[in-house]
Amino acid sequence: MSIQTTPSIYTVINKNNPTGVYSSLPNSYISNLIYIPSNRPINPTKGQQYYDNTYNLIYYWDGTTWVSGGGGSQGYQGLIGISGSTGTNGVQGYQGLIGSTGSKGNDGLQGYQGVIGVTGSKGNDGLQGYQGYQGLVGTTGTNGVQGVQGYQGLVGPTGAGGGFIQMIQLLDNVQSSTVSGQAIVPNWTVPFISNGGKLMFTTSFSCFSTVVGLSTFDFLIDGSVVANTRFYFNNTSIHLTIPSLFNIENISAGSHTGAIRIPTGVTVDSGDYCNMSLIEVLGANSIGLTGPTGTAGSIGTQGLQGLRGATGSQGFQGLTGGIGPQGLQGNAGPTGTLTANITFTQGNNIPVNADVDNYSLTEGALFLMTGSGGVNFNGIANGVIGRYLVLLNNSAGNVVFKQEALTSTTTNRFSLSTTQITVGTNSSITFIYGTTTLGNRWICLSKQ
Repeated sequence: MSIQTTPSIYTVINKNNPTGVYSSLPNSYISNLIYIPSNRPINPTKGQQYYDNTYNLIYYWDGTTWVSGGGGSQGYQGLIGISGSTGTNGVQGYQGLIGSTGSKGNDGLQGYQGVIGVTGSKGNDGLQGYQGYQGLVGTTGTNGVQGVQGYQGLVGPTGAGGGFIQMIQLLDNVQSSTVSGQAIVPNWTVPFISNGGKLMFTTSFSCFSTVVGLSTFDFLIDGSVVANTRFYFNNTSIHLTIPSLFNIENISAGSHTGAIRIPTGVTVDSGDYCNMSLIEVLGANSIGLTGPTGTAGSIGTQGLQGLRGATGSQGFQGLTGGIGPQGLQGNAGPTGTLTANITFTQGNNIPVNADVDNYSLTEGALFLMTGSGGVNFNGIANGVIGRYLVLLNNSAGNVVFKQEALTSTTTNRFSLSTTQITVGTNSSITFIYGTTTLGNRWICLSKQ
């Protein structure tokens, strides 16, 4: 180890006698030893030492580098002591001085426009000015000579005519007794009188079947089958409505009896009802149609217009001239001949689950009303003068037809001659579209 006692003085301590230096040095030297790390010995020899007074460690030269020869390794950290109790809070300090005002910020966005105030009440109207004087009326000019009246037109040719005789309701919702087929239903057997024309029987009755399949229902007159209709039953023991039309020709005038015969496998009971009506049409020489109106005569030549006089005072109004006599009516045309059967085409079913207004019909003359029923029927669109219409109620409840219902367009309303007509299940109502004193309406012909 190098010991600096005075500048530039170094003494080598023998490793076999390390304390020898102290015995060979005066005490004043030993007490004044100074170790300066920046003045490490140059070219040290192995084992040479010095004291570093910056880190308070002894270093020795191991032949390669300076090695610390200080104290041993650091011991483990001791346990952390228990924290002391929190001291009392100090008195709050004085508030600091208020800082200087900052620069002005940017302007904010403009707010929404406020609600427009209520409009003030209207001011009083100004006084009306006086009416100006009426100007003088000029003198009426002389009327021109009236033209000669034209000749009356020729009477038009007579038109063809037909014979629509009668419409009779034979059965009105008549209840049946229990009858199983094949058999005639006694309660639905009815007498009628024919005029010898062509007959159309409109029927609507209910029944149920004990088998699934096609069944044939016969219509008899005076005990003989004259027509029939077929109906397919999809299920059993359910009462269903059978709407039918039977056209009968070549029947003599006089009293007859009509009847309905149900087939084998079909039954009617007290829960079944029947409606039946008869329409009879005769041929030529019955009621003829009026021929078309003859062509109007030509208008006579108008007289020359008189010269217009100077404007003068208005003259008194002349008396109204009398109405001229009505022209002669053309002769009635001869009666036409009906040569074809009347067959009604059945249209689409009409749903009656809610009140019906301005219902738009499809093509046809016979329509079934289906659904829950229990509603009002107020109007039908597509009316054409002379259109004939039969509506059968095949719904579960009544359908009430209203007279002049305000909820339908005027020309789509019903003319009933009463405030309303109720059509029950398995019943029907018949209309024809024509002109009344109130305008075009659906005119009720019958209810069954």
